[in-house]
Amino acid sequence: MKHIRYYLLATLAFLFVLPLAAQVKDSDVLFTVGGDTVTVGEFRHMYLKNIDQTGGVKQSPEEYLDLYINFKLKVHEAKAEGYDTMADYRHELAKYRNQLAEPYVVDPTIMDSLVREGYDHLRKEIDASHILVRISSSDTTEAWDKIMEIRKKILAGASFEEMARAVSDDPSAKNNGGHIGYFTAFQMVYPFEEAAYRLKPGEISMPVRTRFGYHLIRVDSIRPNPGEIHVAHIMIAVPRRAPEKVREAAKDTIFMIWNKLKKGADFTQMAKKYSQDYSTAKAGGVLPWFGPGRMIPSFANAAFALKHNGDITEPVQTPYGWHIIKRLDLKPIGTFKEMEPEIRKKVNRSDRLKYAQQEYVSTLLKQYHAEGDTALLEEFAVQAATDKHQLAWSFPPETGRKPVLMFRDQRVPFNEFYKYIHRLYITPDQSVDAFVKKEFDKFARQKVLAYRKAHLEKEYPEFAAIVKEYAEGMLMFNIMDDKVWSKAVKDSTGLKKFYEEHKEKYMTPEKVVADHLVLTNASLLKKVLKDVKKSVKKGMSLTELVKKYNKGDKNVLVLTHDTITPSEQKELAGLHWKKGAVNVVHGPKPSLWVVREVLPPVLKPLKEQLGIVTSDYQDYLEKQWIAELKKKYPVVVNKKVFDELKKELKNDER
Repeated sequence: MKHIRYYLLATLAFLFVLPLAAQVKDSDVLFTVGGDTVTVGEFRHMYLKNIDQTGGVKQSPEEYLDLYINFKLKVHEAKAEGYDTMADYRHELAKYRNQLAEPYVVDPTIMDSLVREGYDHLRKEIDASHILVRISSSDTTEAWDKIMEIRKKILAGASFEEMARAVSDDPSAKNNGGHIGYFTAFQMVYPFEEAAYRLKPGEISMPVRTRFGYHLIRVDSIRPNPGEIHVAHIMIAVPRRAPEKVREAAKDTIFMIWNKLKKGADFTQMAKKYSQDYSTAKAGGVLPWFGPGRMIPSFANAAFALKHNGDITEPVQTPYGWHIIKRLDLKPIGTFKEMEPEIRKKVNRSDRLKYAQQEYVSTLLKQYHAEGDTALLEEFAVQAATDKHQLAWSFPPETGRKPVLMFRDQRVPFNEFYKYIHRLYITPDQSVDAFVKKEFDKFARQKVLAYRKAHLEKEYPEFAAIVKEYAEGMLMFNIMDDKVWSKAVKDSTGLKKFYEEHKEKYMTPEKVVADHLVLTNASLLKKVLKDVKKSVKKGMSLTELVKKYNKGDKNVLVLTHDTITPSEQKELAGLHWKKGAVNVVHGPKPSLWVVREVLPPVLKPLKEQLGIVTSDYQDYLEKQWIAELKKKYPVVVNKKVFDELKKELKNDER
């Protein structure tokens, strides 16, 4: 609410108390539907959200109250009919809630630091090379020893490129010596990116674990990120195994095009005529915006080397052929404030969130005082070692019920952990004891994270509100589809009956067949009008009259014959539309409308307006259904609370 300025200090306290005493609280009940309560806070939130989404107040508080009551009636009926117990509904809601929960199970300070780190990384581009050693099983010792030996040899003077060609499990290394090229934030898996950005040019990293295996990373150079560029190109394609004659012909063609461009030929037209990138040629060779890491280096480097909009490169060779590139525009990287919303979205969609979540779960394990039954786990490891492949143990029922994990108010029975680990594969060379400990840690993390997600509504009211809004929206949609939308489409008998009972809504408007006579000389209006009236009285066509006035090269009158709908044309409002009437429309070029025939309204066939009638029938069914629901479920509005709320809402809108 906007504050009122008070000028008299003596009355300030008194006047300030009055509005507070009258204010409604978010917890106040605004209305009930069949016993279900709707608070002021919920209604206020939805009303203001409606304003934000429509860009202005589409409904008054009174109008929106009616709409929201109708919405709640439908939701109440959906619950009464068990829509909230249906498997599809519960699955869809759980899926949505789980997605929504992800940002809530990350420490906000960690999220903020990841967003800032993402921006800092985006400001630079790294040119790097790597050597990959894949991990063949969950036992990483062999892979670790191998990559550490490779690192030792490189530090002792072995060529990184030669080692990459000889031992890297990245297939491309045999050709490129492990060279990746330039990249920036969000273009590599996070552990790789994070490690690379901590290195200085020439440094060799310690082994970096990603889902692909272990990497050794060498940073070759670092440069500022130039942003994104918009270019057009002309391409002459060269197939990979093309014979020399084809390669020479392609080179000759691209240089011929370049020479024409230097002499002033239009780039767009040349692209349309010659470019063999057929996906862009019709548009003059224009490509989408891109950053350096999104194109092959030879193309990107040439594009970003252009200094001004309109500049073009000399012919550039890439693995795909020859290109001439024209710079259209350059967009430098924005400020942190400008880019923060987009970076935050990228963090939420990237594997960064998983790493942030792991840190958060570690904190929760301590916060919840999570403990495992060490003795029980050791006993299981001893018993399971007799059949490592199955991790089998025929334990008594009381052991299965015994808590193996304790935190907060949770006592997770051993049965649950056994079901989890019994499905996993353990290789012959692995230690059962180490395997059980590692998997129990994963199991405990899953349970703690699931518990945290299940209790988010208690800690975050905004989360609870979003989930409730989505859940009720789904219920309303599902029951509306059954009771109104699909019903109207399927109920052909009811639809036809509705159409017959409301024929007046589906009539064509009255139409008029008329002669339209336009005068190019306004001074002749009086004379022409007199002649037209005579012709109409005698039942004559106006064609002869037009010939009379347009003798020789004159073009005094222009005659057309039209069938019009006067009610749909504002400029014809107020004229007489009876048969034989002659209407005058004044203006720089006055005109006459001579009514020859009046066509009465006609009922349009149902099939010609099925969509409109179906929509009207749906509205009719909904109104009937709402009336039934209001009889079935009492609606009680707290008028006093609503009146006070209206005042607040109207003041907020000023």
